[in-house]
Amino acid sequence: GSAIGYYGSSLTQTFDEDTSPADCEYTHQLCADWEKTGLQAMQYGVRVCVIRTGIVLGKDQGALSKMITPFKFGLGAQLGEGTQWMSWIHIDDMVQAIDFLVKHPELSGVFNLTAPEAVTNSQFTNQLARTLNRPRFLRFPEALVKLLFGEMGEELLLKGQRVTPKKLLQTGCQFKFPTLEKALEDILT
Repeated sequence: GSAIGYYGSSLTQTFDEDTSPADCEYTHQLCADWEKTGLQAMQYGVRVCVIRTGIVLGKDQGALSKMITPFKFGLGAQLGEGTQWMSWIHIDDMVQAIDFLVKHPELSGVFNLTAPEAVTNSQFTNQLARTLNRPRFLRFPEALVKLLFGEMGEELLLKGQRVTPKKLLQTGCQFKFPTLEKALEDILT
């Protein structure tokens, strides 16, 4: 298991399993080193599937559980300019994709575990507010994010990547929750 941090961040580029990695950020280096170690098993004839997971959304767990409280009170806010990409996946689709890979021994290599539809932070926060039937008019300034969370906050909250699950889609793997609207409705209603 790895993460989409492997790709680094970009506001404009779309990443898939064939994209070369970034080489300048901490999260990329951590993921690249982790994957390199795991892939060594292939030299012994072991099938390896590297899964690069996006932001996992589930009920009472994962990233959503940390975001939801302010939104429930009408205090939800986009982070910075809100243009950073959020590549997410519903927990049920993540489990289903892993099960799919286990049951298909002919498959190996790298697989992105993200929904087919990435969204910006602004789109995410607006959809979350709509699903909860709450307003979303606040913005958490970039400078405040950096002040409170430092480099980690800047890298994990203000930067993002638009990642697609190209190989999973090519193999015929189906997503029950391909859009954020469907995923949040399932989780929150």
